[in-house]
Amino acid sequence: VVRTLSPIRIIGDGSVISQETVKMRRARGDFVKAVEARENAYSDPVSALTYALRSSATSPQQCAELAKGAFLNVDAAGEHIRVLVEQGVAVLLPGERYVHADAVKAVCDELVSELGRMHDAAPLSMGFAKKDLLREIKADRLVVDKAIELLLGAGRIAQSTAGYLIPVRAPKLSAGQAALAAKICELYRRTGFASPRSDELPEKVGAPATVLKPVFDFLVQAGELV
Repeated sequence: VVRTLSPIRIIGDGSVISQETVKMRRARGDFVKAVEARENAYSDPVSALTYALRSSATSPQQCAELAKGAFLNVDAAGEHIRVLVEQGVAVLLPGERYVHADAVKAVCDELVSELGRMHDAAPLSMGFAKKDLLREIKADRLVVDKAIELLLGAGRIAQSTAGYLIPVRAPKLSAGQAALAAKICELYRRTGFASPRSDELPEKVGAPATVLKPVFDFLVQAGELV
């Protein structure tokens, strides 16, 4: 389509059917690659649908939305998208929504990476709440839930009463921490209903609060203390 920019009008008749939100400038290093990708994407219905899926990133699309992006009728798009799901290229989500498999994989990797950072910050935690895990994940909830399902099925993450964790990062007490944990448990068993408050523990067991707290939290998550 040839058009003038000021004023904006189409030269030689026709209309704009798809507007690009990001300006494609020759100065951009990926300009030629981006143009070629768009041209090749519409060479056949399957590649057009695949391109529409990739363009939606981690935002699930219904078949009608994909059909519009691929310039197909809904029935044809439905037939092709089912094949893409069978081939593992597309992933079907609740509500008859679809996303590219690579987008789900990217969210899986992001979830594992975020869990790793949480383990680094709290190495004695037996798991992390879903709301805390998802705080830094910028993806649609349907995609996140699918990624968690796949990670659990593959054993890359596990779920405990405390939340989600990476199995190989499950907490292990050092000899000193194990001795402190035993001391805390014995204190609570001995005092019964007159047990000390958590802020009284440092004095009772003779350990700094900074050393005691992660061990105390570990015992609570493990169900030793309630």
